[in-house]
Amino acid sequence: MTDIERFFSSRAVDIQYPPHRHVRKGWIGVDCPFCSPSSSKYRLGFELSSGRSHCWVCGSVDPVKVLSRWFRLSQSDALKLWLSFTWKYSTGVNTQIHEVVGVLKRPHGVGDFLEAHTSYLKKRGFDIEYLKSIWSIQAIGPALKLPWRLFIPIFDERGREVSWTTRAVGNVESRYISASPEEEEIPHKTLLYGAHLAGSSIVVVEGPTDAWAIGRGCVATCGVGYSPEQFIKMSKYVHRIICFDSSDEAQERAEVLCRELSIFPGETENILLETGKDPAEADPEEIEDLRERYLMSF
Repeated sequence: MTDIERFFSSRAVDIQYPPHRHVRKGWIGVDCPFCSPSSSKYRLGFELSSGRSHCWVCGSVDPVKVLSRWFRLSQSDALKLWLSFTWKYSTGVNTQIHEVVGVLKRPHGVGDFLEAHTSYLKKRGFDIEYLKSIWSIQAIGPALKLPWRLFIPIFDERGREVSWTTRAVGNVESRYISASPEEEEIPHKTLLYGAHLAGSSIVVVEGPTDAWAIGRGCVATCGVGYSPEQFIKMSKYVHRIICFDSSDEAQERAEVLCRELSIFPGETENILLETGKDPAEADPEEIEDLRERYLMSF
């Protein structure tokens, strides 16, 4: 029995297991405190290997907020409770060994860059050889699935390719499309993109292109939000610099993240770029100053 199962049982929370129709293998099912509390519909699931939570109605849900709502805890107390649980993943920076939970399946058509890819990257000011050699970026051309995209492998802390995401090179609604659970060895939202290239200090950004712009030592959450697993990983670094984009919404998230990370040993700071809305669009001189100040001085 896992820690969360013991905790729920001690609080008389009714838990359901497969083959219940709402509960997948490797998960437990409970009532969602947001859409269906005390309904006995068991729409909310916790994955026992990682702690991530998902509701059949609400979608992906922050497990810390679930615990806060369920047991009437403050956000900080709910976070401390969630961090006290032990999952099948360990949480040591750069020494982490994850349990393999799936099989990595690259999409069809991954190969070298074509003119559309090189044109897009040059227009945005990226060095193509740098992206290939350091970040192992490849491309997808005229394929049936995910055509005309950059293929972005995601590595664990030991440098093993365990998942992937893609970035469109054209003007489409879905800029990023990532591996499904059936296509990744380890869920990409439990990892920090670029962590295999980082030392004791990190600059945290939202997207891979922002990480490319800053370089080694920069990690990305691969999305506008960060998961509890990613939060734990951030907390292990000595210096944590948050560099989200300049929108009000992103800065609100950055301030919350800094506040939550401040309870852990080390230093946390939020920075707001002056020359661009995000690192990929900022002036190269400002990015170089950022690197010298936060990544090269430690």
